[in-house]
Amino acid sequence: MTFYELTIHETLPAGTDIADILADPTTTNRTLFAVLTTYRHTRINRETVARIDAREVYADVPERAAVARERFLAGIADHATVTPAQALEVNRKLVDQLTGTRWQLMQDAREAGDSWTAIGAALGMTKQGALDWYQRKIGEQERYTGKFHDADRARAVVDDTAEES
Repeated sequence: MTFYELTIHETLPAGTDIADILADPTTTNRTLFAVLTTYRHTRINRETVARIDAREVYADVPERAAVARERFLAGIADHATVTPAQALEVNRKLVDQLTGTRWQLMQDAREAGDSWTAIGAALGMTKQGALDWYQRKIGEQERYTGKFHDADRARAVVDDTAEES
């Protein structure tokens, strides 16, 4: 596992190879989040420089505009370069990771006694929406993780829906 240096703002410093991070199967979620944070930080700095150049901000104080512009440009230079496509790939990896653990957390919640209503509320959906989503994921887990998936245990939390109020 490779550890990547992060700044105090949880961004990646200039010179960090984003392609290496994306290719490394052991990259941590913290590093992936740092890629997104770096992308957003740089994007905001670029947009701010453009607004300064267009005289949308600091137009009445040219000296302040020049100092601010240089600081924002330095902020861009101090960080790794992340392309929009790389940021999108990182976004997909994080969503896949989070989605992959959601069904396990739902199963754990049911085994701990939480109702489908409570689970749905925690996920911002209805009881039925949560139950339907979970049931779809059981099939996906069987397809993709095979012998590592305990389908009987997963289905057991669906089958006891009669206990719902």
